[in-house]
Amino acid sequence: GGTLEYAKVEGDHEISVLGKVQWNLRDDKPLSFPLSVSLGPTVIIPSSGSNEFGVTGKIQGGVSYALTEWMRVFYEAGVQAQWVITANDFTIQLEPMRIGFGFSF
Repeated sequence: GGTLEYAKVEGDHEISVLGKVQWNLRDDKPLSFPLSVSLGPTVIIPSSGSNEFGVTGKIQGGVSYALTEWMRVFYEAGVQAQWVITANDFTIQLEPMRIGFGFSF
C-alpha cells in the first residue's frame, strides 16, 4: 500500500509519497500487532527560499483490535528518519502516538 502525507514543520510544508509494507502478528485473531515500514520521496516547500527534496522513512508498530470483521481500532507509535538531499541534512524523530479506526472493504 501507500500513503500521501502532508505536514507543516516550523513554517515549512512537507509533502511525502510513501510506499508502505505492513505485517500483522496474530492476524487471524481479534487482537493483533501490526508493524509497518514506509519509504519514499519528500518535497519540502519552505516559507522563504527554494524547494528542497529528500527521502523519508518510517517504522511504526502498535496494537490493533477487531470490533467487527471490517472495522478495527488501533494504537500506534513509531520513528521517522528524513534525509534532505539538497541540504545534506539527516534527522531522526519520534512519530506522535496515534489512535484511530481502520475500515476494510
